[in-house]
Amino acid sequence: MNLNDLMTADLNAILPEIGETVIYTAKGEDPITITAVIERGNDSRIVEAQMGITNSATVLVSMSDVPTVVRDADTITFPMIYGGSAEAFTVRNILSQDASHWKLMVS
Repeated sequence: MNLNDLMTADLNAILPEIGETVIYTAKGEDPITITAVIERGNDSRIVEAQMGITNSATVLVSMSDVPTVVRDADTITFPMIYGGSAEAFTVRNILSQDASHWKLMVS
């Protein structure tokens, strides 16, 4: 097993421990319930405000749950305020991807 495989296995093992349950709806597909890591209130608030984007977050999801992502079409439903009411957010950007995970910006 190479280093990438080990890191992927470690991240997949810890994701359920540190993540939250969200609903991912891919374009044209039925919603699915998955575990994701949500980073609310990231450091780019000023840039986002200038672009007219509000209530954004960064979401880490496993490629085994979400094999493809369609920007401006897929949605992720979760509470922006932890413990609050869930809202649907649109995937606005793919910030990064590797062999096992997507890091997405939603608003």
